[in-house]
Amino acid sequence: MKLGITGAYGFLGATIVAEALRQGHELRVFYSSRTEHPLFSNKDVEMKALRLGPGCRPDLGGLDALIHAAGAVSFKAADRRASWDINVLGSRELYEAALRYGLTRFVDLSSVNALGSIEGRTSDESRFAAYETGYPSQFSSPEDALAAVDASLAGDYGLVQRSRVMYFDSKLAAYELSRRYHRERGLPVVTVFPGTAVGPGELNGGIGSLVDLVWNGELGIAPAGSTSYMDSGDFARGCLLALDKGSAGEGYILAGKDEDTMSYRDFLLRIAAVATSEDPASKARKRIAVVPPRLAVILAPLAERFLPSLNLTSALVLSGCLEQRYSSAKAVRELGYAPASDLDDSIRACRRFNLEHAAKKKGSANHA
Repeated sequence: MKLGITGAYGFLGATIVAEALRQGHELRVFYSSRTEHPLFSNKDVEMKALRLGPGCRPDLGGLDALIHAAGAVSFKAADRRASWDINVLGSRELYEAALRYGLTRFVDLSSVNALGSIEGRTSDESRFAAYETGYPSQFSSPEDALAAVDASLAGDYGLVQRSRVMYFDSKLAAYELSRRYHRERGLPVVTVFPGTAVGPGELNGGIGSLVDLVWNGELGIAPAGSTSYMDSGDFARGCLLALDKGSAGEGYILAGKDEDTMSYRDFLLRIAAVATSEDPASKARKRIAVVPPRLAVILAPLAERFLPSLNLTSALVLSGCLEQRYSSAKAVRELGYAPASDLDDSIRACRRFNLEHAAKKKGSANHA
């Protein structure tokens, strides 16, 4: 089977590529801008350019299956339109192409944020909070989400201005759209919902930057919410299990062990504890302050406007204030998913990768 992977040079995409190569898959990887990643060698894959968006017309000829890991992850107001175009309308182009080229399997990476969780209640694939009033989505039902997709296809982007957290809205709308393609046109889509992945391979900031900031004692505050963490390698293996064993039209949460759902404060403290165990002289802080949600919501718009370098946006604050919890029980039961890695080891691997990558970048700059 020849497998395509979009977003192959992003964090999760590259981790999936590396695992797929270990399992012996023949791969075509799709890229948009970055064309190298430390987790795998281009000598082992076929490369093809793909810039997702309306009318992009992906070439999937010769592929049997596709894992769609590309997407826009941004909480900035200025990126709302682009996020919708990439995550929703770009995904639609891939759904069309998969049908046009007769792919037999299509694994679509969504996000647990497409399902939603509030007030610490455990969400799964059949019980989630995305359409509840306490969740910061603009949609009240699947029909509402699909109506927004149809409106944008007709040129009406009013949804962009209404969105409080476009990342959530775009992932939810893309999920509902893929389900419609399965129901009405037989798209063999299996959706996976990753939690927050921790491990080596992040080149765009994200979890890698967070680990470094805490490790170096440069971060001592956290939002009040919580979420589900998992090892990035565990996730990649789960994604390939979904490819092999997932039922078309079904979705599977791929989060971590139950004990790896924790508050952002506790996660930062866990990073600090790992840092201290690795280096007793570490500057990692032993205390992390929690910003009250009401204060965070008030301050975020001011920071977004007057201190843009902080990357602290209103949408990110709304996300960080949610008490989220997700269950992977369905994936464990139906796919054989096994989130068994120690999260401390995932943090260590992330830090090692960061240091090695920083050293390589410095060496390249000195050589140039």
